Amino acid sequence: MTKTEKLKDKAIRHALTLACEQAKDKVAGFSWLTHQANLKQLPQSLTVQCYFTDAHSLAQARDKQTLACVVELVVTELANIGYHVKPDAVSFTSE
Repeated sequence: MTKTEKLKDKAIRHALTLACEQAKDKVAGFSWLTHQANLKQLPQSLTVQCYFTDAHSLAQARDKQTLACVVELVVTELANIGYHVKPDAVSFTSE
């Protein structure tokens, strides 16, 4: 990994950590998130997987339409560092 790629990865991890902490505060049952990316093809290769504590929590978040809040947090934090991702780059599952 080049120095530039390390800096990009660090910035992405920091932005997603901020989004994760906000999501934990705002969305019941939200647990954590992870990402995958080809650092040579950003932002189009960037995907974010969000995890809820269980299937019931995920279903409740879908029913209350709070998943859009999590998507907005992720997209906004990434945009703040210059990576404009589409909302469909964010997906959800339960642990």
